[in-house]
Amino acid sequence: MGLKILFIFLTITNLVFSQKIKNITLGNWHAELALNDRLVLPFNLKILKDKKIKVSVLNAEEEIQLTKICYKSDSIHAYFPEMDGKLVFKVDEFGKYLRGYWLDNRKHKNIKIPLSAYFSNDPRFSFPASNFITQPFLIDGRWEVKFSPDQKDESNALGIFKSNGNSISGTFQTETGDYRFLEGNISGGNFALSSFDGAHAYVFTGEIKGDSINGVFYSGSKYRTTWTALRNENASLRNPDSLTYLISKTTPFTFNSKVQLNGKPFYFSNENFKDKLVIIQIMGTWCPNCLDETKFLKELYKDLHPYGLEIISVCYEADTKQKIQLQKLKKYKARLKIPYTILLGGIASKEVASSDFGMLNQVMSFPTTIFIGKDGNPWRIHTGFNGPATGQDYIEFKNSIRYEIEERLDLLH
Repeated sequence: MGLKILFIFLTITNLVFSQKIKNITLGNWHAELALNDRLVLPFNLKILKDKKIKVSVLNAEEEIQLTKICYKSDSIHAYFPEMDGKLVFKVDEFGKYLRGYWLDNRKHKNIKIPLSAYFSNDPRFSFPASNFITQPFLIDGRWEVKFSPDQKDESNALGIFKSNGNSISGTFQTETGDYRFLEGNISGGNFALSSFDGAHAYVFTGEIKGDSINGVFYSGSKYRTTWTALRNENASLRNPDSLTYLISKTTPFTFNSKVQLNGKPFYFSNENFKDKLVIIQIMGTWCPNCLDETKFLKELYKDLHPYGLEIISVCYEADTKQKIQLQKLKKYKARLKIPYTILLGGIASKEVASSDFGMLNQVMSFPTTIFIGKDGNPWRIHTGFNGPATGQDYIEFKNSIRYEIEERLDLLH
């Protein structure tokens, strides 16, 4: 009798909630994350309905469709497709406002960031009306960037931007990866850009004076630093294939034994991969640049595995308990439908990874990717990964890697 009453209660609750969800306004929403008491990150939501509610996060050319939508109590839980996080929110009775939070669970810390949104096509960032002076192409082009200039942790980057009226988009390339799809607005010489994809929460502000920029970069709820830029269409970074290298080219390539997803040890040996071309990816499931590279590696594996390509991902995870690390890897492999070998390396530390791969001078970035020829010798070691937000650079990189692998597999003759 108790179960019957509970079933009736849940049915009535779901009907009431479903009616509330039915009233939600469909289309584009202006959303904001309150990163702290002084900083708000705006982004765009799109809510549609076919047979079910569909929720997407929009950043410039990027659309991230949240793949799993659940109704719990009086809230919608919308899960990001690849990163371990979700949006949780309640819709008001008129279906035009929502409140809730973003839950970032990638590092098992259950970080909650307040979320609010309203139905609107408002620009991502708003400036005082008197400031809306359109200066076409003011920010367009390539910029030589320094983050934390004149500080101990100063680093170089490339800024690549384009404008459409007072709307702007672009990204920053660094030696370890890119800053994803950035979108924002410009007014006079002042501009702001942001990106939110379930893992990154970035805000960039800046002021353009002639051919220079002074700005501030915010990441998450705590990190803040300054940045500067000079217009330079010929700006470039160090070759990513030159940063990590073999200490000795005469020592056979190997790495310390790792843990398979079934808990058993894995020992790498060139003998086990004789006459195979092997890619070893040093990465972490918490790393969005690693995710971009993983999608590319999946493409390569699908097309070239029948001809002798093997891929091994060695993952360094934020959790300290091996049981939780392995659970996370199993979910990641299933979620992305990764067909190749995934191993647990250890905790998320470049020092630990460098120790495991002792034949390398250093592991300075996640991901770091080692390309090993049929002869067992590495022919390319690539630091970082600049993904689809970098546009033509991303396309050219993918094409060059594919060409080199096909050539080494004797597929071009």
